Amino acid sequence: MKDEESLSDEDPASTGYEFLLKKGYEAKALRSSNVRSPGVLIYVAVCTAAAILFVLLVSTINAALSSQASKTDCEPSPEATPGSPDREKLMINQGRNPALRQEWRMLPFEARRSYIAAVRCLSNSPSRMGLNTTRYDDFVYSHLQMFNTTHNVPVSLPWHRYYIQQYENALRNECGYKGYLAYWDWTLDAADPESSPIWSDELGFSGNGSSSEQCVERGPLAHMAPQYPTPHCLRRNFAREGMHGRNYTAPIVEGLIAGARTYHEFRSGLELGPHRWIHRGIGGEMPTPWSTNGSCPLPPYFRMVTLTDRLSFKDPIFFVHHAQIDRLWWKWQHREPAARLRDYDSAAREPQEGLLKDTTTVSLEDPLRLYGLGLERKVGDIMSTETSLLCYKY
Repeated sequence: MKDEESLSDEDPASTGYEFLLKKGYEAKALRSSNVRSPGVLIYVAVCTAAAILFVLLVSTINAALSSQASKTDCEPSPEATPGSPDREKLMINQGRNPALRQEWRMLPFEARRSYIAAVRCLSNSPSRMGLNTTRYDDFVYSHLQMFNTTHNVPVSLPWHRYYIQQYENALRNECGYKGYLAYWDWTLDAADPESSPIWSDELGFSGNGSSSEQCVERGPLAHMAPQYPTPHCLRRNFAREGMHGRNYTAPIVEGLIAGARTYHEFRSGLELGPHRWIHRGIGGEMPTPWSTNGSCPLPPYFRMVTLTDRLSFKDPIFFVHHAQIDRLWWKWQHREPAARLRDYDSAAREPQEGLLKDTTTVSLEDPLRLYGLGLERKVGDIMSTETSLLCYKY
């Protein structure tokens, strides 16, 4: 596995200054030589000008990204107040200066360290839900309680959008993280997922499990001890088949975004496609109910209800993975925002692994419950991210 820090010891923002120094040394060497030809003088001038322009460009881009990512003044207008009887206005009213969620690699090194420190903070803080576990395990408990009604059903995407927002809020409000929830664009790593910088022991989420019990033993998350179903080490077991990277490439994802004409087509294609393969590829804590992660096969029904299979969210990589899922939904919505910010279907649960089809209809008025993590909302409140309630974009 290649750690990102082995490629560069400096923050990406400093590369422009390195370029300037390099060209400056070249120019100094030329000036100190006895060569005084017009060609050399022109070369020195061009190198100096190019270096200055490059640094200005890098600085401008970084400043713009930082500015976008740090804007937080999403003050609700009167018609966008949460709880307003006119929730349609809440949904379509754009939040003021929505925060920018960024890909993990786009974060400065210090921001990555701060994010991981906040995750560790949650895992070392006591529960706020009256449980005899940690604050991080509050999120595990909530997801576990809502599992059967929030997966492989239309509400899956809006429920997880609201759920990971609560996680971001906890990182920021309870553990001092100043940024926003990052996403992991695994299409960038599909050719060699195991070498992704996301697994860095210094600037990532630690790597694969290395003991006989698949425990993560190195890096910043080696300390984690998930409490459900019983206390144990954080486990990962990368799939041998290239972590199934061939199933979540950029062409596959772009084809889904471009080809799905309805929310039902998009959601089912994403949930049963790339979303599922990431879980299976990471293994350990992350397998979904569609995978037994190499254990003895169980009957279909028990594959759906096995407790350990419901707890992929024990691994903090879950949240940057699901931020990517949310981002892909956001991208699909913004292909045709006028229609798709309200596109939500009444298709029933997919018949999967022998389960009976749930024929209950759904609507934008359906409640989103988090089992103690946050206030109850309606699906329609979550369809757009650029509102006073969520206030972010990708």
